[in-house]
Amino acid sequence: RSVEQAAELLELGISRVIVALETLSSPDVLRELTAYAGEHRVLFSLDLREGRPMGPWGAGQRPLELIGEVIDQGIEHLIVLDLSAVGVNRGVPTASLCHTVKQRWPDVQIWTGGGVRDISDLHRMAIAQVDGVLVASALHEGRITPDDWQAFRTLSDDNLMQAMEA
Repeated sequence: RSVEQAAELLELGISRVIVALETLSSPDVLRELTAYAGEHRVLFSLDLREGRPMGPWGAGQRPLELIGEVIDQGIEHLIVLDLSAVGVNRGVPTASLCHTVKQRWPDVQIWTGGGVRDISDLHRMAIAQVDGVLVASALHEGRITPDDWQAFRTLSDDNLMQAMEA
């Protein structure tokens, strides 16, 4: 929420701080944080509810416009999370938005989550070019098993090697 809070964390040795849209009062605060910590040490979380940005700064804005603003400020790491999807096993509603972001800004690292049902959702996120997926309920409830994860990693690694050889 503030440079002071970020400074406390960074002094403890934290490598990056997450600035969440739902608690961010204005883009000025984000500018101050990135000026203090450096844009490489700030990760921005675009917090959505039913596809709409949350918080004082996000209210009434479009997700892609907000992402463009934070990228223009030098942010290179994003989390895109629709909180209404967390733990409900309906699929990841942010896949299309994440894919659009990767198409426009391919160097931006983007993570998403919320709603992961099973390993097929991880395959969908890989196709959408998402760099990482936050998964909890699917693991806790056994819908993604260690064997599923190993098969996914092997398949992903094989596809990466094939792409690099081409």
